[in-house]
Order: sequence, then C-alpha cells, then structure tokens
Amino acid sequence: MARHGENIYKRKDERWEGRYVKGHKSDRKPIYGYVYAKEYSECRELLLRIKSQYPHVQNHLSICGVGLVSDFMSYWLHHIVQPQVKATTFRNYEAILKKWICPYLGNKKLSKIGREDIQRFIGTLPEQGLSAGTVRNATVSCMQL
Repeated sequence: MARHGENIYKRKDERWEGRYVKGHKSDRKPIYGYVYAKEYSECRELLLRIKSQYPHVQNHLSICGVGLVSDFMSYWLHHIVQPQVKATTFRNYEAILKKWICPYLGNKKLSKIGREDIQRFIGTLPEQGLSAGTVRNATVSCMQL
C-alpha cells in the first residue's frame, strides 16, 4: 500500500529533508528529488513549491476526479496498483474490474457515486455465487472510490 503524507524527516545533522517524486524510471520505479532546510516549515514550503513544478506526478484524484467510475478504476489499476503487486494479482483485479465493477458502476460519474451505490453493489456480489476472496477483492477495489 502506498504511503500518504509529505515525506519530511529530521536528519541526524539537525536539518529537515523533504522528498518528492520527480519522475519514473522505465520499470516504473520512482525517481526522487530532495530538499533540505533548517526549519520544518521552510522545508515544507520548499517541497510544496517544487512539487508544483511536476504536474505530471500529481495525485490520481486530480487527474480522474471528473470522469466516469470506469475511467478512474482503470487509471487506479494501471498506475497505482500494477507497480505494487505481482502480475497474477494484477490480472485478478483487472478481471474483477472488467467483469463485475464496470458493468454495475462503470457508467456513473465519479462525482455522483455515493456510499449507498457502493454498498448496494457489494451486497449483490455474494448473491451471484462469487467466492469470498473475489468479494473481498472487489470490495477492496471499490474502497478506492
């Protein structure tokens, strides 16, 4: 699971170090950049200023926040999940997305989806004869919405 936060740490030499992603290698591993400051607030300000110069590495919500659920789930699967999991796990998530989630929720706007929609969808899964593992994986996927 990816960490969330500002990635600011105090070093042994009493300086603050801020880390940011400035790109990705061909194997999708991140390339990090660093900023240093004597004060936490100064480091945070530097980090925010530099992060704004790398819009291609912005949060996936800002990229997909206005589209359909199917667009967001596809982006999430290929850009967030795939680099972190084994190929078989990725294929399982992809199959669940194509076979179960997209037909039920895919045509709804991401901004219009509500908790009730997701709970209703998850409630239909056991009725369709799915295994507990498939229901769990579909539920994990839906929690990203």
